[in-house]
Amino acid sequence: SVNSTFQTIENYAGQGSWVVFDTIHASVLRKEGGRFGESEIVETVSSVDEGWCFGLDRAEIDQFLDGYELNLIDHKDSQDLERAYFLDVDGVVIGKVNDTHFLVTAEKK
Repeated sequence: SVNSTFQTIENYAGQGSWVVFDTIHASVLRKEGGRFGESEIVETVSSVDEGWCFGLDRAEIDQFLDGYELNLIDHKDSQDLERAYFLDVDGVVIGKVNDTHFLVTAEKK
């Protein structure tokens, strides 16, 4: 389904169009553990019989996007989101973001 979705974007999106998507870190699929919120979200997903089968490592993003004629504009991980949306007036993080996912913004070539 990921391939089909991105092929549709490649085939029909106009040059300069943007796509924003989230994906899980491939390490979650490999069950490496250690990411904030990982065990809880994996348990939740498993309990509703929804299997994850696609994820990316940070180093794979550019190659993945290039395969669909997309250029990376931005990548936001949980720490970026915490700094953007969960700082108090003193700059202290007041809310943790689940670290299993990240956001990607890309532009059609």
